[in-house]
Amino acid sequence: MNQTDYLTLNALKRKLVEIYLAHANRTRSLANPSMTAVLEQLFLVDSLDGTVVELMKWKAAMTEERWRDACLQNRRSVPKILEACDAPSEAHVILFPCNDGLAALGSDADRLFELFGWQTACISNGSEDVSFVPVSEYGRMVLDSSKYSYKILDMPVATITSFSFNECQTARCQQLIDSIRLLRDKSEDGNLLLTGDLSLSVPMSGYDRLVSVKAGIDSKDRLVVVIDEHEKWFLADGYSWRLDNLGMQILFAIGRKGGITFK
Repeated sequence: MNQTDYLTLNALKRKLVEIYLAHANRTRSLANPSMTAVLEQLFLVDSLDGTVVELMKWKAAMTEERWRDACLQNRRSVPKILEACDAPSEAHVILFPCNDGLAALGSDADRLFELFGWQTACISNGSEDVSFVPVSEYGRMVLDSSKYSYKILDMPVATITSFSFNECQTARCQQLIDSIRLLRDKSEDGNLLLTGDLSLSVPMSGYDRLVSVKAGIDSKDRLVVVIDEHEKWFLADGYSWRLDNLGMQILFAIGRKGGITFK
């Protein structure tokens, strides 16, 4: 990507943000004010690909009627799922079928954060917000390879909607990376997950940097990021994750390369 292409791409991304905000103001279909902040962070990633595009499609399709229906479905489903998860069990974590995968709710979602550092989202049961973590096929692989047991509730697939898009996407990317960290060939060092140019937003500076980024797994299973061949830091060290603005952009870039799609 040359400098002209880079500037054109960023101008196009900013134009999409303007369109999004104008549409949100007209329809009032997104009453959650954090959505603007979510979009601003997502649009900072290096290219105008599935993450932002899918968010824009979701926004265009989410009418006030669909928003109310989703909230009503959550109020009906979440209390029932919480009650089922509270049943006595020897498993460390209780999961339930949700949408097109699995998920953890309430204290079980908090436990996944404690055990693996996976980002928790939130979902409303009508009276208060409770923790929510989507568990992908990669997350289940990590659980299968860990020392922790889990149980999947025998129940119909729940259709619930979490509006914490950023957090859900973060958890899915973390699960992908953890599956690579745990299941990779331990005899090899430096498994490369990401390499190439990446447009990074520099906090508090008001400009973007076009930098060379490499990210890989070292011999201690840490996710190491090297920027411009000299700036080095850890994106994941054990169950501690760097989830600031810069870390999130690289995390999402790795997730997209690994096939994680915006849902």
